[in-house]
Amino acid sequence: MTGRVFTLGGAAAFADSLALGLLKRCGDDPLRLSAITLLLPTRRSCRTMREAFLRAAQGKPLLLPHMVPVGDPDPQTHLSLAQAEAQLAPAVEPLHRHLILTRLVMACGLGDSPSLPPDQASQLAAALAEFLDEVQTQRLDFSALDHLAPQDYAVHWQESVRFLSVLSQAWPGVLHDLGRMDPAERRNRILAMRCDLWRENPPLDPIIAAGITGSIPSVADLLRVVAELPQGEIILPGLDLDLDEESWQLMEETHPQHALRSLLRGMELDRKDIRPWPDAPDAAAPRATLWAEVMRPAALTDAWKDGLNLTPKHIQGLTRMDLDDPHEEARVIALILREALETPHRTAALVTLDRGLARRVAAMLRRWQIEVDDSAGTPLSTTSTGAFLRLVADWAREQGPLEFLALMKHPLASAGLSPAQCRRHIRKIETAILRGPRLNGGIATMRRALLEADPTYEELAVWLECIEQTAQPFVNALNAPRVTLLDCLAAHLSLAEMLAGSDDTPGTARLWRGESGEAAATFCSDLDEAVATFPEFMGAAYPALFESLLSKQVVRPRFGKTPRLSILGPLEARLIHADVMVLGGMNETVWPPATESGPWMSRPMRLAFGLQSPETRIGLAAHDFVCAASAPCVVLTRSRKSGKNPALPSRWLQRLDAVLLAASLTLDSGQNWRDLARRIDSPSQNRHRDRPAPKPPVAARPRRLSVTDIETWIADPYALYVKRILNLRELDEIDADPDARILGTLVHKTLELFIRQYMRGHLPPDADQRLIRMGEEVMADVAHLPGIQALWKPRLAHMADWFVSIESARRSQGTWPLAIETKGQWHCPELKFTLTCKADRIDRLASGALAILDYKTGTVPSAAAVARFEKPQLLLEAAIALHGGFADLAHGGTGGHDEIGELAYWKLPSRIGNGKASHVGHAKQANPSTSARECLDFLRQRIAQYDRLEQGYRASSTPQSFGESAAIDLFPLLSRAAEWSD
Repeated sequence: MTGRVFTLGGAAAFADSLALGLLKRCGDDPLRLSAITLLLPTRRSCRTMREAFLRAAQGKPLLLPHMVPVGDPDPQTHLSLAQAEAQLAPAVEPLHRHLILTRLVMACGLGDSPSLPPDQASQLAAALAEFLDEVQTQRLDFSALDHLAPQDYAVHWQESVRFLSVLSQAWPGVLHDLGRMDPAERRNRILAMRCDLWRENPPLDPIIAAGITGSIPSVADLLRVVAELPQGEIILPGLDLDLDEESWQLMEETHPQHALRSLLRGMELDRKDIRPWPDAPDAAAPRATLWAEVMRPAALTDAWKDGLNLTPKHIQGLTRMDLDDPHEEARVIALILREALETPHRTAALVTLDRGLARRVAAMLRRWQIEVDDSAGTPLSTTSTGAFLRLVADWAREQGPLEFLALMKHPLASAGLSPAQCRRHIRKIETAILRGPRLNGGIATMRRALLEADPTYEELAVWLECIEQTAQPFVNALNAPRVTLLDCLAAHLSLAEMLAGSDDTPGTARLWRGESGEAAATFCSDLDEAVATFPEFMGAAYPALFESLLSKQVVRPRFGKTPRLSILGPLEARLIHADVMVLGGMNETVWPPATESGPWMSRPMRLAFGLQSPETRIGLAAHDFVCAASAPCVVLTRSRKSGKNPALPSRWLQRLDAVLLAASLTLDSGQNWRDLARRIDSPSQNRHRDRPAPKPPVAARPRRLSVTDIETWIADPYALYVKRILNLRELDEIDADPDARILGTLVHKTLELFIRQYMRGHLPPDADQRLIRMGEEVMADVAHLPGIQALWKPRLAHMADWFVSIESARRSQGTWPLAIETKGQWHCPELKFTLTCKADRIDRLASGALAILDYKTGTVPSAAAVARFEKPQLLLEAAIALHGGFADLAHGGTGGHDEIGELAYWKLPSRIGNGKASHVGHAKQANPSTSARECLDFLRQRIAQYDRLEQGYRASSTPQSFGESAAIDLFPLLSRAAEWSD
């Protein structure tokens, strides 16, 4: 065996060095290379080796070796092995296995639950399948479960073992009935057959196992057999031949060399028996020395205190960047990858375990029309077709406006129209009825509301009715107490195909096309074949179950991506050294992953059962990290935040910091990349950043405004410009919470009905109950808005009690209502300006003066704000009354000669608060009539000021100082507030 085991790694590009060495060995004989069988870690590594051979041959035609992923053995490498495999049952399909395990979990239940809903059972089934693969990979026997949880363990661990009896008792019988095997068990059997066959009949041609660590027991057995073959060779990835003996003996499971040390001990080899691969770079390169110190066993890290013999050459080409957040990290990485393309033939790769980071980088590269090859693929649930299928299920279940708009705005949605016409229809429906509080009742309610909003929308209503009729079978299935998965799936796909169909292309052609469409079609076909024995369940659980099944599927990228860029997982990167290696997501619990023992067993139980400790996975991750980080040009990146929480640097980065501190060395921080990334998305330095102050022609300026418009004008002139000159308005939110505006309308309408019925005389004894009944009648108009009713009902009785009390007191003092919800206006001929208003209520006081009241369900303006004319509503209404501007009062004989005796805001009580009447114009303040005339003079001056062309409608710099008016800063994007507000 000595002399047949090599190592290749460190500073060497594994695939390229291996290809060069094999070509050199084969010389000019083209058939000699094709006789070699290469056993490689993954399918991706086979593709990597093919590309390496082409580079090494400089484009010359080659007969390549037969390359086989060791975890997916190819029986065609030997006829006898093919015959032996034919005797094995085929492997069970992953989706079929998942559904069967889900069914078993549903029947088994968990804890106090006799049965589980299918969506929860699906999640547990996925974890159960992973545990099943892990146990079979380690070649353990489930019969040991019976003695695994003695009474001194916690009750929930005993319950977990009882739950795992599904695998030891029910699962083998299921596989037998199906005539199938588990994939891991089948792989073990095939690898064992290969070992037996090669021992009995050693192949005459070379067998080379390259880049494999042997962490899987059956694979380790195969490596031992390969090393004993006459022409068998093993090339280990990144074995450190220069690691001191003390570190080699004391290393923990988390050490990157631990797996290789275990493999060598199993093969009864010593490190001195291993030779470097010929023609490879020196394994003792400076970077390898650095990582050997960083990964030094914990018991020996006191050597760092004595100083380290490290020099700047050990960190040459190594950059470390700590970025503010995941967005900045992705942006910087995308720039680094993009820059690599500027140099011909230069390659770059992002290596990460953070799938979110990988997707962000891929998305940011698209700003330069660069499509990067991601070896992990894309979850089918996040692709266009997968998202559309999920949206169809979500809308059919919820029947809400937000779900409907999300579905119908999807690029695949057409529902029998052209995509453009479908978008136009949806925009009309959205602006007409779906903005604001939720409509209750699905499409039927939407059709009624649409026709009430505009009777000319008959065509839209008919279109919605067609969608409703097509969706009804699926909706019925989701609302059924018991339904089969097959029925739900059939109704689901039927609705999806109808909604995807356009005026010129059937839904089947639009929905199932492209990479994601083909993958979704395959998934749905496999699911249709696998659901025959799935039990009935409550239909409402179907969307979550479907999404759970869909999320396990992956869409692999096709060829045609940018060939010099790639996104890799650590295992795929083991054989690859790009010119620029970016190792991203270097945070603890990401890379390395969290050391969790899993949901089924505690750490002691795993060890007693025979499973590897979680730290073993850390050691394998560390080995992959060191292999990738040993490339000549490496950039290590991490984000200081994970979501909104601070993130902890990877333990390897913390060790690196300690080693560099001991050696008095400093890494390049990559500040130039950070600066460049920030400049890309930062506004130009010479961009105009003054607050906008548009100056429209005087003829375009409004000549008629309401008192609430005047308040907006005073608070923020730019907001008035947007509303009354540009005629823009801010749309309500979709599926919005019940807002104060609608509640205020209900309150005003209820009080109007009550006061109109009892304009004269004292209130009846049961006035509060009558007011409540009127409020309930008003509430019937918003029966389709359940959120408003939930907000309005609790406070109605409280408000009625307070209002009747204060109203009765006023009438006993001789105060009577004159007008309710009355319109008024004041016209100024010299300025050609008209001021309008609608007063909530005007009373006649016992003194003969007028009282103007305004109902408030929200915040009441302060007396100081009213005195400064920042909240001029009541004062301007009083001024209109003084000038006889209320027609209802003119009929009452006032003629515009009355004085104002009271101005007040009535703060109506909430469910728990008390009401309050806030008076304006009493005590030490000026007389209300005097204040009203002064406010009107102030308005005259403002009108004249804005009748000059040079006066612009300047955006307010401090809109918050004017309170909570809805008119303040409605359009911050339009005013570019983010650019000038600082």
